[in-house]
Amino acid sequence: MTVPRSARARAVCLLAAGALTAATAPAVAAGPSDRPDGGGSGPVTLGLIGDYLYDADQVDDAERMLADIDAAHLDLVVHDGDTTYAPVPQFRCSREVLQYHVDRLNALDTPVLYTPGDNEWTDCPAYVEGFGAENLGYTDPLVALDAVRETFFPDDRSLGGERIPLDVQSEEYPENRRTTVAGVPVATLHVVGSLEGYEQVGLAPELAEETPARQEAALAWLAETFDEAERTGAPGVMLVWHANPDPYAQTFWEADVAAERPPLWDDAYAGLLAALREEVTAFGRPVVLVHGDSHFQRIDGPLALEAGETSGVPDFTRVETFGTPNLHWIEATIDPADPDVFTFERRFVPGNEAPPEATG
Repeated sequence: MTVPRSARARAVCLLAAGALTAATAPAVAAGPSDRPDGGGSGPVTLGLIGDYLYDADQVDDAERMLADIDAAHLDLVVHDGDTTYAPVPQFRCSREVLQYHVDRLNALDTPVLYTPGDNEWTDCPAYVEGFGAENLGYTDPLVALDAVRETFFPDDRSLGGERIPLDVQSEEYPENRRTTVAGVPVATLHVVGSLEGYEQVGLAPELAEETPARQEAALAWLAETFDEAERTGAPGVMLVWHANPDPYAQTFWEADVAAERPPLWDDAYAGLLAALREEVTAFGRPVVLVHGDSHFQRIDGPLALEAGETSGVPDFTRVETFGTPNLHWIEATIDPADPDVFTFERRFVPGNEAPPEATG
């Protein structure tokens, strides 16, 4: 699949073989030798994954995918959220399930940058069926969120076999993190599907207060990331979050008929997309957003130039990772010597379910 140069990225289809608390002090910026690229300016490779392992039938597929990633000897793995099932006695949203995924990511040879999805916490109130009495606390999404922060983000370092120091936004939002590879800031923002949690407010009214505060933090981290990119003269920026912010759009985000969206869409994503459009336009260099959520792998440029417009913002590329039932991954290359900065290759894992022809 080839993405038009207006999206400022090239995609090549390729068949490939193969206890601390969450309260962390803001991290000191990683020194050059601490970065995945060792502080160099040459090309680096990243593996992009998310939305996998939803039931017991996918355990073998997940292991094949992670083994394939390890065999690729990447510089960094990026996980854009949604860990749902684990082969452990406890049910989803339990600490045991979360810890299984932390342990599995830590078994990879490379550093791993992770951001939460909705399955880990906002959707927990809907998972009542199957919970034993010992797990009832996890139907409270804020209890589950505390568990996510304590297991995935116990300090200011990445996951993975090689744990590198990261910039961390704050003690309150330790999941908003950033590293630099090949001179490019790679930042995670805690933005999740299920309309940022608003879909579950009826089951968990406390989300109505938590969500706006987390959104404000994400917007501040977005602005700080672009400030850092400007300060360092970065050739590009990579952003990573879980949500597909506009799965209802058929062409460009913010360009379709508003009536096609649910009532809370504006509250969930409109402000985020407006801020993203403003930052990308002002930056004027390639920007990539990596997300998951809707389980449909694609590489395109859907950010509308203006609200209501039918043309896209130059220099912006969206990369949605593979998702269940298609357990494959995307190899991203960041090369500051390339005018496009970012290139992508889809890596299909032998033995795993083949994606439909329409995927991508």
